[in-house]
Order: sequence, then C-alpha cells, then structure tokens
Amino acid sequence: MSLCVCVCVCVCIQTLQDKVCEFQARLRSEEVTRHLLLQQLQQVSVQERTSVGVGGGIQASASPNGEHRAELQQFEDLHGQL
Repeated sequence: MSLCVCVCVCVCIQTLQDKVCEFQARLRSEEVTRHLLLQQLQQVSVQERTSVGVGGGIQASASPNGEHRAELQQFEDLHGQL
C-alpha cells in the first residue's frame, strides 16, 4: 500500500472516530437533559400533590415549575414512547 493511501485511510479513520465521539457526546447531553426534565416533572408533580387548597382542590401555581408543566408533560409523553 502506498504512503498516500495509508495517510488517506488514517485521516478517514480519524474523521470517523471524531464523528463517533461527537455523536456520543450529543447522546450524553440529551440523556442529561432528559434526566433534568424528568426531575423537574417529578418536582412539579410532588408540589401539586402537596399544595392542596380548601375543599381538596389543587391550587394554581405561579412558580416557574407551574409555567413549564405543559412542556414537561409533553416530555413525559415522548419519554414514555421510547
């Protein structure tokens, strides 16, 4: 095998390894994001269960967690489909 072909193959292998590393980093990042969103959803769920108002109804929450409830619910639905 000529030196030129060997260099080309090595460059291709390195490029492929770089792409694999980037892909793995993206997967880890997505998993961390998924984990954090799930934690937030669980916190919202606990807060809703513990903020019972007069008459047994759930009180409306003006907290940031309450504002993102719909987004977190969508995430939970998507996560359940995985």
